[in-house]
Amino acid sequence: MARLTALTPINHDGRDYAEGDDLTVADDAQAAQLIDCGAAVAKGGKSKAQKAAEVAQAAQQEAAQADAQAKNDAEAAAAGKPAAQGNGESQGNAEGQGSEG
Repeated sequence: MARLTALTPINHDGRDYAEGDDLTVADDAQAAQLIDCGAAVAKGGKSKAQKAAEVAQAAQQEAAQADAQAKNDAEAAAAGKPAAQGNGESQGNAEGQGSEG
């Protein structure tokens, strides 16, 4: 038995449910179909649109961080300082590790 929240008008078991109404679906397969087609979400669950909005927001934050890092690197280069390295580990060369001898 699944407890769902309607995202669109639903007629289930002879009863009409409006957007935002809670309904209980005894058949788990029917509940899964309502969720898969976007007509409902599990009670307390997030809709596809909400999940997509969260992903988009995370991508925007990541892009803003990348822009800030690029700006810092450009300012450091203009000041004659080496750009910040990603993980802080030293970088070796193809011949060996670190300096030439």
